[in-house]
Amino acid sequence: MDATLREGGTVRSDASIVTGIPASRGIAAGPVRLVHGVDDFDSVQPGDVIVCGTTDPAWTALFGIAAAVVTESGGILSHAAIVAREYGIPAVVAATGAMAALASHRDVSVDGTTGCIRPLTRPDIDAAPSGVVKPHERQAPDGPRLEQFPARAARHPPRRIRGYPSGGRPIPNAPRPR
Repeated sequence: MDATLREGGTVRSDASIVTGIPASRGIAAGPVRLVHGVDDFDSVQPGDVIVCGTTDPAWTALFGIAAAVVTESGGILSHAAIVAREYGIPAVVAATGAMAALASHRDVSVDGTTGCIRPLTRPDIDAAPSGVVKPHERQAPDGPRLEQFPARAARHPPRRIRGYPSGGRPIPNAPRPR
């Protein structure tokens, strides 16, 4: 591959295919899966790098099996960025032209810390560098989430209960991402 790539009118001297805004820290590698919409959800396999235009709440289920997410639009407070951080997977957002640029690549490495997406060969993935976290090696969040405290305790502060339209019926445990 040529060491100099032209992106968005600027010349890059590294081997990145495309760059964007780093939205969720970490490095992951895997096969590229272009997802244009909900009709493509069935094609996503565990460990795929999801590349799409944008995401919305209907896409959340895909984050549980994806190695990383790359979107062409968004920012650090976009849906893809927030959910990727919650699931502990790398994400790069606002990677203009990512779907077109990554369509011809089989495997890529996504660096959610720098915002770079680089091409890989199959041996690179099998012998992943020490910084790459494979999907099956991800760790769940190591601390409790504040929004789950009342649900986990199965008791709620009396002032909040009086304000609930349900009259204070118990709230089931909230689901927790991996």
